[in-house]
Amino acid sequence: GNVHLDEILLDLRWHANVTAWASLWRVIHGTAFMPSVQIKFQMYCCICTSVFFLSAALDSFAQTILTSAGSTGTLSLDFKITSIVRLIIFTIPIVAQTLLAFVINLYPAAYTRALSHAIVSATSTAAALRLPTCGHELEHQHDRDLLILQLETSCAVMTAVIDEVNNSAEVEPMRVLFLKAEPAVVSILVSCILAVVAVQLRGLNAVI
Repeated sequence: GNVHLDEILLDLRWHANVTAWASLWRVIHGTAFMPSVQIKFQMYCCICTSVFFLSAALDSFAQTILTSAGSTGTLSLDFKITSIVRLIIFTIPIVAQTLLAFVINLYPAAYTRALSHAIVSATSTAAALRLPTCGHELEHQHDRDLLILQLETSCAVMTAVIDEVNNSAEVEPMRVLFLKAEPAVVSILVSCILAVVAVQLRGLNAVI
């Protein structure tokens, strides 16, 4: 009753635990987690992004038509404010989903980094146990050999887990607009959205 969940360690020397751990990771962080819902999110994001850019394009087109026609009037202030508020409302879910997908795609690196540190620690311990021992410790040599074997097995298993995590992250990453949420995609998408909003705000300043 005094055992806490954060104190429970997974024994990766057993292949069943490795399989369960890898499957759990893929279900929680991969596209295996409710794929139909994730596809709906992608569709909603695509629709929201399309409406965002279409709305901005229509506003710019209307302003261009008024200017080219030689009209002395411009788009009214309330129309510009409504357009900007609409764009900002469309911006929030797009940016939120983009950043969330990017953060989730960073999880594999954190897992592999932790496992790599564990491999280094286990390898160092095994190397230290192989050092020559004094005569009075020879009776414990069998236990030392068994521990070394267990450490080597753990290293092999953790290496396999790292490969599984990397393969899963490469094949089934989190996506935004059906593109992998990586730094290049995130930066381009966010920059385009912020640039459109900035242009609209500049137009509002001109009207005021």
